[in-house]
Amino acid sequence: MHDWTLPPKDGSKWWEPGHPWLHESTGNNAMAWLGSVEQLTTAARKVRDETKAHLDDGTELVPAINSVAAMLTGYAIECALKGLWVRAGRKIIEGGEFVGIPNAGDHKLAQIARTVSAVVHLPLTGEELAVLKRLSAFVEFAGRYPVPKRAESMAMTEGFDGGKQVPHVFTPADFQVADRLLNAFTTALNPHFNMFRLARDAKC
Repeated sequence: MHDWTLPPKDGSKWWEPGHPWLHESTGNNAMAWLGSVEQLTTAARKVRDETKAHLDDGTELVPAINSVAAMLTGYAIECALKGLWVRAGRKIIEGGEFVGIPNAGDHKLAQIARTVSAVVHLPLTGEELAVLKRLSAFVEFAGRYPVPKRAESMAMTEGFDGGKQVPHVFTPADFQVADRLLNAFTTALNPHFNMFRLARDAKC
């Protein structure tokens, strides 16, 4: 089997888009994922509306455009987690196929984070996992579609303060936690910072 880290020597034009080697080598390159993280993070910051607004009874209003900002933040976190996964020596692409991260559904950020934290040192609190779970709704539908594929996906979820909220609301407090996680994951992924540790090393 060819080593995906080295270009093939079979005379094929491995540098052309669509070549299997280019696909696999890029998908298993942590720096490629970091590039996507930086682009998505920049876009999320440009989109987010920090305007403060409340109803007469004190209920906080969330600008509709922040659903898109939440989606972009969620995508950035997902890319950061996948980058950490491949930096730990695991693969996203194998044998020409997208294998993703095992035991985690598509865009299920809390599930992805739990799996990655088993191999990379990523301490996560219950509150942080709950925010990641709510953020998944924006990646899956709330940041881009009016409805999800299934009605049950619109059911009330547990909010930041322990109360209930609809899945298409992401509060400023939620954003604070998401931003903190994104910063931590990005810092661990960035090779210029000595913050990356495998989970097994952290236990020593």
